[in-house]
Amino acid sequence: AAPGLADAAMQIYSEMRRHARAAVPFPSDGRRLVSAAFLVERTGWIEFIEHADDLGAAHPELSFDVTGPWPAYDFVHISP
Repeated sequence: AAPGLADAAMQIYSEMRRHARAAVPFPSDGRRLVSAAFLVERTGWIEFIEHADDLGAAHPELSFDVTGPWPAYDFVHISP
């Protein structure tokens, strides 16, 4: 991927992170520039998805794949 696209993807991740309670980036699988899970308040998930849609429309050079809402398993840390 072009460096400019990777930079744009990271800026979008940062913007989405500001609209979430938490974010967990996933290791790159070589197919995606950025992959992450965002923890969003139940009452705010529609607004979060709409914000992602707006960012996608503003960056047609990137493809967005937004799914969910999903259970918050990735955000639970269990101490032994």
